[in-house]
Amino acid sequence: MRSRLRGWLMLGLLCCAASAFAAPPFDIPRLDGIVIDGQAADWGDRGFAVEMMQTLEGVVRPVKDFDPTFRLGWDARGLLLLARVSDDTVAEKANPVDFWDGDTVETFMALQPGSPDRYQIDFGTGADPKYPTVRWQPFDNRVDKAKRPALTAEVSGSKIDGGYQVEVLLPWSNLGLTPKEGLTFGFQVWVYDKDGGEEWHRAVWYPQGLTW
Repeated sequence: MRSRLRGWLMLGLLCCAASAFAAPPFDIPRLDGIVIDGQAADWGDRGFAVEMMQTLEGVVRPVKDFDPTFRLGWDARGLLLLARVSDDTVAEKANPVDFWDGDTVETFMALQPGSPDRYQIDFGTGADPKYPTVRWQPFDNRVDKAKRPALTAEVSGSKIDGGYQVEVLLPWSNLGLTPKEGLTFGFQVWVYDKDGGEEWHRAVWYPQGLTW
């Protein structure tokens, strides 16, 4: 039997209402042999796949304009994410703190769904000519963070035909988790798009809508 983790895409990262977690957890398969190099070949057709993302209001942009998809897996090191984004215009903010106001992949991870022990990391695209190396910005909301090691991540990205892809390893050590079959944790992915002066577009994925 293939080992799996049970991961909730976090609804309560900012609001810890117990009623927010009525949806069942998602099974995330173990993937061995993944190298964080910004390439997808070693993933093959493996991983827990999400092939469509939309706004909270159900808005989906034309595929050629913006079409984010991603896969999840795990190994002994941490949670694995491969995000592939079709985007006709890629532009990041100069200051990583402002990634949300441009093109970015935003991740959230928590010890348990609804737990205050959580963190956020925003990732650049690796496709903006001004920033060819993927940059990342952590936001540390972990409990007793002053007593813990600094947040870390391994990331690589690349420009692909019609967009970009970002590959990420989020170490279990960030939350002191020990990977094992049946482990449950909270996780959430948002992907942002902003072309020129238009209003930004945020595609999200988790079981239910926001409650805060």
